[in-house]
Amino acid sequence: MQPMIDRRARQLMAGLVDIMTKAERGTISPKTAAKRLRDAAQWLEEGEQQELDVGLAKPQEPPSEGVKSLFSYWADKTSRGKSVKLTAPRAATIKMRLSEGFTPNQLRSIIDWAADDPFHRGDNERETRYDWIETIFRSHERTEKNLEKAQRSTVGSITDGCQDDKKRRKLIDLERAAAEATANEQFERYNEIQREIARLRNANSD
Repeated sequence: MQPMIDRRARQLMAGLVDIMTKAERGTISPKTAAKRLRDAAQWLEEGEQQELDVGLAKPQEPPSEGVKSLFSYWADKTSRGKSVKLTAPRAATIKMRLSEGFTPNQLRSIIDWAADDPFHRGDNERETRYDWIETIFRSHERTEKNLEKAQRSTVGSITDGCQDDKKRRKLIDLERAAAEATANEQFERYNEIQREIARLRNANSD
């Protein structure tokens, strides 16, 4: 594992030298140089865990269709389109999370949450986006926490406007059941629950 960390340190040093050289030559502005240095600091802070978790070595085989589908979904939801590529570390990160038991729908829900969250979109003190694949799926523990946040966000949205405490509790229970059905790939059950949620919400609006 040590060689991977050493390689990352060499990459970091090369990147810092490049930033400082361009700043001295005036090919990039001081503001741009400062932002790149902040990004490098973030990369270093989060990178060691990611190195230990998924590594930087290229996958032994091409990314699966499932990995490519999730990456395309992320690129579309975060409005990056074709400007970003499915690199080996990104493919390895997605593959690792899937191998740990996270379902594609769970990972998509995290992507939806991060894409809609102002802080992750860049509305923060550093003006830095934190909705990158490498960040939201950085480790198993980070993915678990982000999934919990995504599920809480969804539960909050389905109960908006519901003043009846009994109905609110019912909606929350149904949403949790829907999440469980999705995790177990019980799609028929999931559709039934969604119809029941819609019925309750429509009754609340009457």
